[in-house]
Amino acid sequence: MSLVRMALRIAVVQALRGRTLVGDNVLDSRIGVIEVGSDGGALTNQNKPFIAVYTGAGESEVKDLRALNGNGLTWLVFELGATAKMAVMNPDTDASEIVPGIPATDDALELMLDLTVREIGDVLTDPGNAWADIYRGLVTRVTKIEIEPLRSEGGQRLAARQVRIAVELAPDPVLGERSADDSILGPFLKALDAVPGPIAASQAGMIREAAGVGGAPDWQVVQRRMGMTAGELRALGLGPIEQDEDRSTPALTAVEHDVRQVAP
Repeated sequence: MSLVRMALRIAVVQALRGRTLVGDNVLDSRIGVIEVGSDGGALTNQNKPFIAVYTGAGESEVKDLRALNGNGLTWLVFELGATAKMAVMNPDTDASEIVPGIPATDDALELMLDLTVREIGDVLTDPGNAWADIYRGLVTRVTKIEIEPLRSEGGQRLAARQVRIAVELAPDPVLGERSADDSILGPFLKALDAVPGPIAASQAGMIREAAGVGGAPDWQVVQRRMGMTAGELRALGLGPIEQDEDRSTPALTAVEHDVRQVAP
């Protein structure tokens, strides 16, 4: 679980940057992008229009015994909004302070938000966008799209939207089955290596380490993929025999049988 979700979010952020009305202000799971202030209005830590990308709740239907590498249905969430300077009351000092906020919407802001929502869809289906192609390679299908306006506690419609896309994700690679670069994450990691800066390099390194270096014995891969006990694995004739404490039984390559002991 979670490696493909992580790759999905990063790929979507990279795909959107510089390709919508918000420019490069596309944020990865940023905390505090939209918060409700003490006066019921919406505050933000952004100073210009933004899109924040999150991976929300997920649910996977397990079909392989006790498998835990499935990702299944996952909500890909976008929060987007316009910003303005707003005066708010500091409850500790009773003084008025100017902070970034999300204004009440109007026809121009609604147009900007609607166009940005449209642009998200256009970017993620763009045949010429390499990062969008990576997103499409991680998603097996889209099952639902929800778009909801943001309102203040008083019910006033604000210049912000939340877009939720339910996607079916490919399962994570099994630990040690193969290196991350040879798995479904390979195209993503290759593209991430080309992103300058220490953050991308750190992300790529952590994903590779979490996926394992590959070369695990076949029986280990089967046991991990299906969540089998050692006894269940042996019952299928796939695992090491009980006497092998180091679990290093070599693979069965040949069988000898004396046909003279077989009754006609």
